[in-house]
Formats: sequence, structure tokens, C-alpha cells
Amino acid sequence: MKVLSIQLSDQSIRTIFIENDQQKVVEEKFTDRQEHRIKEQLRDFFDKTGLKLAHFDEHLVSWSAQKSTLIPSNVFSESTPDDLYRLCFGKPFDSGTIDYNRIPEHGIVNLYHLPSWVKSFFVLNFPRSIIQHEGTHLLRGIFSQHAFRLKANVLIYPGYFLLTLVKENKLLFYSQFDQNSPEDIIYHTLFVLQQKELMEEQLRIEICNGVGIDHSICDEVILNLNKIASLQATEISYSGELIQKSILLCV
Repeated sequence: MKVLSIQLSDQSIRTIFIENDQQKVVEEKFTDRQEHRIKEQLRDFFDKTGLKLAHFDEHLVSWSAQKSTLIPSNVFSESTPDDLYRLCFGKPFDSGTIDYNRIPEHGIVNLYHLPSWVKSFFVLNFPRSIIQHEGTHLLRGIFSQHAFRLKANVLIYPGYFLLTLVKENKLLFYSQFDQNSPEDIIYHTLFVLQQKELMEEQLRIEICNGVGIDHSICDEVILNLNKIASLQATEISYSGELIQKSILLCV
């Protein structure tokens, strides 16, 4: 099976072309973030890489954006996506740009903003694309593994990061935080663990770089976490393929 996996934000694109267990990764940052210019840069990217003309059995798009929240399914069914998003974020948005992914096995819905240019580009160029939020992929990936032990996943993007906590196959925490440095990531992660009274428990922390973030940022976060005395018994590791493997669960 030939699969084109695409991680996309309004700043960068990362494509992973997979065939017969072999993969090739290509990443590029957008030089202009105006919506019409992003679409032009996407067209240039796919033309340059030859991916647009290649045949794939699946096109999987993982959209990365900071404004994402989880809603209980029973609450979601009693309202509309637009009203719930407005209640959570209070941000103005264009009609038809609020999307959601159901995660029925956990009784939750991931609600998020999906700009119109994302849908219009991929519907026209890759009509069979499956587009979902990266947080949805992350949760599916986490729970596809054994998630009984306490584990924190830190997924780092330019300007923010997504933090999840799971234990005994249950989701304890899911939220995004602004970040401008590795110190911000460490501070917010430790603060959440303290607030949840989990600092004394056996813990595993997995760090992953989202689209647009260099691997070296993850290395710096891991290095500094390992210097914290209260985390000396904590297993801290890099999990660079977590999102990629999670996206493939949609196949």
C-alpha cells in the first residue's frame, strides 16, 4: 500500500511518503502565511516534489492548530459545533470553519478550527483526503498502545505545545500552552503534574516534535528535564514517530 501522510499547519508542511515499509520525509516552512499565498506555496511544494502526480492508496492529512478542545459526546450532541467553539474560545471565525472528530471509544469529541483554505486545497487536489486534527491522531496513537502506566506526552510546535496525561487507559489531561523556550515547556508540564498531584508517581514522559519544530528543541527539553531532581526516577524519551504511526491508524 502506498500512503501519503501529511502533517500541516499554517506555518509548515511535512510529508511522509510510505511504500512497502519504506518512507521518505520532506518538510518545508511557508515564507508567507497569507491564506492565498499558503495555497500557492502548497501547489509549488507538491509540484516540486512530484507528489501530486504520484498515485497513492491513501492521503492522510493531520492538521495542527492550537485551538482544540475535547467535549464529552453527550454535551456535544446537545449543542452545535459553532456554539461550543465560541463558548470555549470566544474567537471570531468564518462560517463553516469549525470542525470536529469523534473519538467514540472514549466518549469525547475533538472540536477545532479548520481554515477554509485547508479544505479547499485538499478537496481540489486530493479529493479522497482524510483530514483530522493532530490531537485526535495523538490520542488514538496513545490508546492504541498499553496506556496503564502514568504517561505524559509533550508534542511541541512553534509557539505552543500540546500536553496529554494518561493513566490506567484513561485520559487525565489534554491542553495546549504557549511556549517561547524549552523552559516554558518544562514549567507548564511540571505545574500540571503538581496540580494533578502526580509528581510522586512512577512516570514516563515522551517528547515529540510537531511539524515546523526542529529535533534539537526536543533534545534540549529532554536534557533539562533530566536535570530536575524530582524527576530522577522518571523515564524521559524522544518519540519522533508517534504522530506518524498515529496518523496511519486512519488507514
